[in-house]
Amino acid sequence: MTVYILSFLLSFCSISYQFVIARVLMQFSNDEILSQSVTLGFYLVAMGLGSQAVGLLKNRHERRVLFALETMLSLVGLILVPLLYLSYTFLSVFFYKYLSFWSGWGQGSEKVFLLQGLTVLVGFLTGMELPLLIKLQERTTGQNSFNRVLGVNYLGALAGSFVVSLYLIPVLDLVRSSVMIALLNFIAIIMIAFGAQGWRRRWGAVVVASALFFGAAFPTLKYSDTVEQAYIKSFYSEIRIPEFSWAAIRNFFRYMDDFNDIERYVTPYQIIDIVSDDFMKSGDDRGDFSLYLNMQPQFSRLTQRAYHESMVEGALNLSGSHPKEILVLGAGDGLLAAELLKHPEIQKIVLIELDPFMIHLSREHKDVKELNRASLFDPRVEVVVGDAFNYIRRTDRVFDGVFVDFPFPVSYELGKLFSVEFYSALQRVISPKGFFVADIPVWRGLEGTEKKPEPTPQDIVLSSLHAAGLNNAVVYGPIEAFLFVSKENRRPAFDYGALSPWLGNTTLLNLTILIGHRESANPR
Repeated sequence: MTVYILSFLLSFCSISYQFVIARVLMQFSNDEILSQSVTLGFYLVAMGLGSQAVGLLKNRHERRVLFALETMLSLVGLILVPLLYLSYTFLSVFFYKYLSFWSGWGQGSEKVFLLQGLTVLVGFLTGMELPLLIKLQERTTGQNSFNRVLGVNYLGALAGSFVVSLYLIPVLDLVRSSVMIALLNFIAIIMIAFGAQGWRRRWGAVVVASALFFGAAFPTLKYSDTVEQAYIKSFYSEIRIPEFSWAAIRNFFRYMDDFNDIERYVTPYQIIDIVSDDFMKSGDDRGDFSLYLNMQPQFSRLTQRAYHESMVEGALNLSGSHPKEILVLGAGDGLLAAELLKHPEIQKIVLIELDPFMIHLSREHKDVKELNRASLFDPRVEVVVGDAFNYIRRTDRVFDGVFVDFPFPVSYELGKLFSVEFYSALQRVISPKGFFVADIPVWRGLEGTEKKPEPTPQDIVLSSLHAAGLNNAVVYGPIEAFLFVSKENRRPAFDYGALSPWLGNTTLLNLTILIGHRESANPR
C-alpha cells in the first residue's frame, strides 16, 4: 500500500512542478500555448531519459536512490520559482547582447527555450521514480504489480493537473504553490524512510534531509518577494548592464532597492501590476502610473484619455446616433464607463467583467478610482461579474451599442473572444440600428524593417467578421486602432463638425479611418 501511495503522491508533485514552470515561463513570453507545449515536450523527453538511467543502477539500492531523488526534488521545488525569476532577470539584464539573434521570435519567446534547464532536471528525476517504485514493490511483496503502480501513477498526474491549475495556483502565488508541492515531496521522504514494513529506519538520513529542506524553505519564503520584485522592476525599467560580475550583480540589486515596490495582484484570471512613474519612459512626469495585465500595458494616466476618447467619441460619431443602452464587455477598470457617462443621452450601461478583483480595484484603489471618477458607483452603471462570451450567448437584452475592450489574443482563452462564434453571438444583442466597437491588433508597418505578416491581424479579424455576416466595418486610429461595425446598411464616416468640444489633440489625430468600408467588406 505504501508504494501505491508514493506512486500517487510523486506523480502529483511531478506534474505540478511542470505546471508551475510553464506558468512562470508564460509570464516571460506572454504566450500560453508556446510555454505549455515547449515545457511539456522537454519534460516528457527528460522523463524518458530518467527512466532509462534506472537501468544503470545496481540492484537492491532502490530505496536509497528514491530517498535521494525525493530530497533533491524537494529542494528544487523550494527554489524553483525564484531561480526562474533570477535566470530570466540575468538573461535580460546581463546577457541581452548575446540574444540578439533571437530578435525575430518576439519579446520573451526565446527565453522559453533557454530556461528549460529546470524542466529537464525535474523531468529526469521524475522519470526515475516509477521504475524504482515498481522494482521496490516487486522486491517488497514478491509480486509483479506493474499495472497497478502505473495506474495509480496516472491518477496522481490527473489529480495534480486539476488541483494545481484550478485550486492551488489561483489561491496562492507561484512561489508558495511550489513550496507546498515541495512539502508533499518532503512527506514522501518520510514515507520512504518509515512507511514500508521491513525497511530500516534511517534517522540520520531523515535528519539531514529535514535540515536541508527547512534550511532552504525559510530563506526562500523570506527573500522570494525580493527576487520577484527585482525581476518585475528590471522588466518594466528595461535595465541593461553590459558587464557580468559579482560587483555588477550587487550594484544591480542595490539599484533595484532604490525603486518603490511594484504593486502586484495575482488573481485566478490574471496578474495585475500597478507601476509608478519611476518606471515610465517619461519619468519626469511626476504622478503618472500604469496598469498592466499579465505584464502587457492596459492604460497609463498620461495615455488613457486619448484611448478612451477615441473609442467612445469615435464610435458614437461614426454611428450617427444617440444610443440609450450600452453594453461594455471587459473594461473593468471603469475608465471606459467614465467616458460614456459624459453623454447624458446614455441611460444605462451594463458592464461585464470576468475578474471580480478588477472591479474591487477600480472601486477601492485610490489612483484607479480617481482616474475613473468613481464611475462604477454611478447608478446608471450595472456591473455584472462573469464571462462576456457566456453573457452575450444567454442574455435576452438588446443594446444600441456594444464596446468590446479585451486584451489582445495572446492565449487560447482570449483568442475565442476574436472568433467567428463570438462575433456571431454579438450580433444578436445589438439592435437593428446599433453598432459595436472593439480594440483590435493592427499591423501598420511603421517600423520600416519589419516584414509584413501574411495575413495581417486586421485581415484575420475582418475575415472573421465577414464569416459572421458582418460586412459594414471600418478600422480607424493611426495611434490607437479600433474596429467599428454597424448593423445599418450605410457607409460609416466621421462627421468632424459633430465631435464633442472637449476632445484632446491626440484624439482628434486618431479619428482617421485606416481601412474603409469597401476594403473591410472584401477582406483577403
